[in-house]
Parts: sequence; structure tokens; C-alpha cells
Amino acid sequence: MSPNPKKVAKTVFIESLLAIGVAFFAHQYILISFFEPSTLLFPLWKIYAFLFFITVAFCFVLVRKLLNGNTQIMNTFLGLTILKMLLAILFLTPLFISEMEDKHTDTFNFFIAYFLFLAVELYLLNSLLKNTT
Repeated sequence: MSPNPKKVAKTVFIESLLAIGVAFFAHQYILISFFEPSTLLFPLWKIYAFLFFITVAFCFVLVRKLLNGNTQIMNTFLGLTILKMLLAILFLTPLFISEMEDKHTDTFNFFIAYFLFLAVELYLLNSLLKNTT
């Protein structure tokens, strides 16, 4: 008998939350050590909060789909990933239209966190597929 998708998702969520917490504090430490935080458009916590809420919603949809008996979740994953990219563009729009001289630090901060959360989503998808098939 395969494990309940809710139980798998809960385990992955707790593991990921710990990893993201460590990554956030390491990222914050590096940012404070090498850059002047007042020159950034987006504080790091806003980036992580934005991506956290998207990832939680993402995971919720995948788990609900599995609980409803649909084991073909790859199309859902692809659609949600495209939606996440569009939301990321909307989130970064103020940066794109701002008059700031140096946008590189904000951009790097966002995409470091973006790929970290993408790894969490892939880890969840892998765990769900491994335990439900």
C-alpha cells in the first residue's frame, strides 16, 4: 500500500521548510556582509515570502490532484510552473520599470530564491510520484 500523499507532502514540507530557513539566513548574512541592503528595491524577506506562498499553493494543488485519484500530475506541474514564471515577472515589474542604476543584486537575490523554491517543488513532485506509483 502506498503512503498517503498528505503524509508525504507534510514530510517534504517540514524538510523543505528547514532547508529554506537555513538558506534564507545564509543568504541574508551574505547580503548584509557584501552589499548595502538600503540600495535594494526588494527586501530579502519579501522575496522569500512571495515564493513561499506560491510554493505552498503549488504543493496544495498537486496533493489535491493526487487525493482525487489523478496520478497524471505532470501536466499540472508544467502549467503551475508556467504560472509561477508569470507571477515572478509580475513581482519583478517594479524592478524592471524603476530608475535604479544597479538592478543586478535584486535580480540575483530573486533568482537564487526562485531556484531554491523550484528545487523544493521538484523534490515534492519526485517524492509524490515515487510514493504513489
